[in-house]
Amino acid sequence: DDFAWRMLHKFPARCRSELESLATELRRRAWTAATRRINQLRGMAANIAAENLREALANLENVCRQQSATRADQLIDGVQHEFQQVLDYIA
Repeated sequence: DDFAWRMLHKFPARCRSELESLATELRRRAWTAATRRINQLRGMAANIAAENLREALANLENVCRQQSATRADQLIDGVQHEFQQVLDYIA
């Protein structure tokens, strides 16, 4: 399927860019912007069936809604790990 292939092909660069922006928003404690971006990233992960990444993002989204800086700082590492797992798998 052409659509699925294009989506999978574009995922690494697009997601990497979004994750970099998310990290900046978390450092700035821009909770509303971070929550919106996480929601977009969750959709991207769901579109390619990256369930572990989607789940890690859901956990981070919940923490952002609670505005828990310490916990968000911890969870972003897990999100980045799951993103790398996806990259390794599709490479």
